Amino acid sequence: MYVRRIKKELSDAEKSDRDDKRISWAIILQFCMLITNYAVKEVFHINNSDMRSFISFIFMILVGIMYLKNFRTVFKRNSMFFILSYIFFVCLFLLSALLNPETIEFLPNIAFWLFIICLPTAQYYLAIRDKAIFLNILILSGYYQLSLGLVILISMILATPKYDMVFSYLILVPMVILTYKVLFINFRIIDLALILLAFTSVVTVGSRGPLLSYFIYLVLLFVNYLIKNRLKAKALVLFFLSTTFISAIVLNFNFFIKKLNNLLINYGVQSRTIYLLLSDNIDFSTGRSDLFSNTINKIFLNPILGYGIGGDRVFLNGTYPHNIFLEIIVQFGIVLGGIFSLVLIMYWFIGIFLNKNTIDQHLAIIFAGLGLISLFFSGSYLTSSNFWLFMAICISSVHFTNHKLSYINSEKLITAKDVQNEKENNF
Repeated sequence: MYVRRIKKELSDAEKSDRDDKRISWAIILQFCMLITNYAVKEVFHINNSDMRSFISFIFMILVGIMYLKNFRTVFKRNSMFFILSYIFFVCLFLLSALLNPETIEFLPNIAFWLFIICLPTAQYYLAIRDKAIFLNILILSGYYQLSLGLVILISMILATPKYDMVFSYLILVPMVILTYKVLFINFRIIDLALILLAFTSVVTVGSRGPLLSYFIYLVLLFVNYLIKNRLKAKALVLFFLSTTFISAIVLNFNFFIKKLNNLLINYGVQSRTIYLLLSDNIDFSTGRSDLFSNTINKIFLNPILGYGIGGDRVFLNGTYPHNIFLEIIVQFGIVLGGIFSLVLIMYWFIGIFLNKNTIDQHLAIIFAGLGLISLFFSGSYLTSSNFWLFMAICISSVHFTNHKLSYINSEKLITAKDVQNEKENNF
């Protein structure tokens, strides 16, 4: 009986690992297909809007097929949370449409992103039992994504280098992933070289948003490290060296940025990011000041109830405030929106700083860099799958701490010889 039980536990653990790998690949395939989709369009210079939409549709179908193949496993593991979350958001959308009929024209697009892409991404992550499997596959995907990113960059340089915000956010993903690998798993020169190439490509043709996200991501890693190692000499030395290095960069910022700008100009590359950094206006509010002020004015005109989901799109001509807190408060009012905001902050803080699961904590920091930071100056929380994946990681650290199989310690795995000996002893 003992041998049979051990064999069953091993079999269950192996099946669970296989399911975790499939679910992880379904989620991470999104990142791979996004940059593959963009690479096909840019490398082959496909500019026709209908053709670009068709290509995007094909890649979306491929991701959808992967999700459908794993839906049964995910729903079996996570059925109650899955159903309740969809009921909650469906009711929220219906109530919003009932109270604010003018938002109805914007709700279908928001609903597509939220119900078909964002919520499933979060639910699939919550269904993964061994988060280390997800992390390992994520790191592997970083090499693929960065390789395609460099292909896109070469294609741009061979043509006419131009500002490309989409590319810079796509390349941010593998840059963040490989930075984590270098700092926490193993340091390799090739990885560092790839990170520097990615960083240079963002500076060359990208926007400032990904750079800010990347730097804040590094700060989160650093602060987290200091918190956990505050009494260790190594942490104090690292803090001193990092502070000295950053101070040197800040004090000589103009010198370094001008040198880089001159180098790029010699190769015929005009960097919009460097131009803005060298100009008097180096803040990140370019083009957003009107959005912020209009949103704040609307909040004070209707502070109690807000304007409902998509209400910001009505008075901002189809766009959103480009700030997650402003978007939440203008949609739900100061009281309810403020409560939602405080709840979110609580989950973020626990996920990043108080997370007892090391893998979950590291993933929370990674996806804070990929899905949260940018929402303070770009994007909408309702349509960002990276943000919902980040939220799933934080929620997992609070509510799903026991949602794991009891794995047998690898040092105590029973070998075939042990099983045979056990049979003979029982006989």
